[in-house]
Amino acid sequence: MAIDHESGARQYYGVMVSSTFTDLLKHRAALISAILGQGLAPVAMEHDSAKPTDVIESSLSMVRDASAYIAVISRRYGQVPPDSKRNPATLSTTELEFNEALRLGRPILLFIMGAEHFLREADIESDPGKRDKLQNFRERAKQIGPDSGVH
Repeated sequence: MAIDHESGARQYYGVMVSSTFTDLLKHRAALISAILGQGLAPVAMEHDSAKPTDVIESSLSMVRDASAYIAVISRRYGQVPPDSKRNPATLSTTELEFNEALRLGRPILLFIMGAEHFLREADIESDPGKRDKLQNFRERAKQIGPDSGVH
């Protein structure tokens, strides 16, 4: 929440935290803490348990409600919600959220886990098809726009 200095109106500044979940619990907690430390409101799966269970609608709604978007892309592709109409390319929830943030023109902060980052074997994608999708997603995310390569 912030105050617009010209109008005096309160404005909501929610920041969406998007990633796979169980493998990145500590990373997500650190991001949520950093967001709170800046006086902003984290918008995250952890705070969404009372909502209906339509994963696609719930996830995209959080992106739409947020003012900015943070993605952490690790070595897991994550949950792929089955829906032939809303997810015909069988993308992960994180990739669907990323696409929605791009479509809406939200400011995006992107963290892509490097090859030297310590991981448990369970935190590495084992499904070959998902591994390919993850690699494509990681490379595409680095090129958010024509002049915006990741550094």
